[in-house]
Amino acid sequence: MAAVEDLGSQEHYHWMETSKAYNSDPFVYHVNRWTNWYNNSHQIVLHQSRSMIKPQPHIIVNQAYGNLMAPKIVRCLGDPNLIVRQKTMTWAVEYLRIADNRARCFQAGLLKVLMKLFSETDSYMLQQLALAFKYAAETEIGGRHMSYLGAIQGLLKMLESDDRILRGNALEALNNASSSRLAREEIVYGDKTLKFILNIINLEYDNRCLTAGLKLLTKCVRGGLDHKATSQLLEADAVITCIQLTAFSDIEVKESAARLLCLLALSKDVRKVSVERKAVAKLLELLNDNEPSIVQAAAAAALMSLTINVDAKKQLIDHQGALQIPPLIIPQDEVLCLNILQLLINVAENPHSRKELQETIPDLREIIEKSPSAVLKNWARYGIQHLLFKHRPFTWAGV
Repeated sequence: MAAVEDLGSQEHYHWMETSKAYNSDPFVYHVNRWTNWYNNSHQIVLHQSRSMIKPQPHIIVNQAYGNLMAPKIVRCLGDPNLIVRQKTMTWAVEYLRIADNRARCFQAGLLKVLMKLFSETDSYMLQQLALAFKYAAETEIGGRHMSYLGAIQGLLKMLESDDRILRGNALEALNNASSSRLAREEIVYGDKTLKFILNIINLEYDNRCLTAGLKLLTKCVRGGLDHKATSQLLEADAVITCIQLTAFSDIEVKESAARLLCLLALSKDVRKVSVERKAVAKLLELLNDNEPSIVQAAAAAALMSLTINVDAKKQLIDHQGALQIPPLIIPQDEVLCLNILQLLINVAENPHSRKELQETIPDLREIIEKSPSAVLKNWARYGIQHLLFKHRPFTWAGV
């Protein structure tokens, strides 16, 4: 019996000696790694991407996806989950940026769904809602639908918000919508709507909001409703607002204010008020070399409208404005040159400034000879005729 036990212990000892190599660390590491994979193979396989049994063609996104996207946006905007509505509104804004997608959204009834979101209390939703209407109104049909559905009044209420981004988006949406005649009529014929917008501009401090508001008023004045809109803005002291904003630091604000004053000054009453408020002196400051050409062109256009008035001509001469005209006759900048030529013709009607401006005759003749623009050539001839004042109309002797 003892001999059998000794034999068993010897075999066990031999097995232990021969298996030392297999119990080393690398071997145990690989065995354990395989064992772990085997024990968890079911879960691992579920999260692995398997090779396709049959090769599939590459997915190409075409317009058919757009036809499905618009109804999905309309459906998801009614979701009770706020996060879903926020993400869907972001999709809607990005989708409305493209003209083809706007037509799909209009067909799917997106604007009607957006109208229901004016009651939202989340600030991000309201900001994106105004932005969606901004892109929807880039087409005339979009502005017309917004007027039918009552979106104009909803955007006007947004202007009372303390959120600067929301006010800017709402003003830009109204500016785009005013390209439609129906939207312009709703704004102009509304109960003190223009006065309300002007008061918002007077209290505004953001450059983007100021620019969008001034452009909105400009469209309302020049959109075939000039008499009604001009009379309302004159009663609301819009002339004072424009004069104050011409001294603003932002370039776009100064340009927009000068353009609005140019259109308002086509009215006799506005010219009278502008002369009383010393608008000519403020606009002459925008003709200096420190200002970009777009601001100079807008200021020249406003001065051109104001100098129809005799007193405005006298103010311009008293402030040495006639001496600022010759350096700005630059044929390369056609818009600025055209406005300056028309201003020159108005100022040349005054005998005192006519002699000062006669030094520009060689420049005007050069425009007639070398300029490719027929419009500039025509106004240069008118300018020479007014400066010489010896030739009867339509006789171009000496030109």
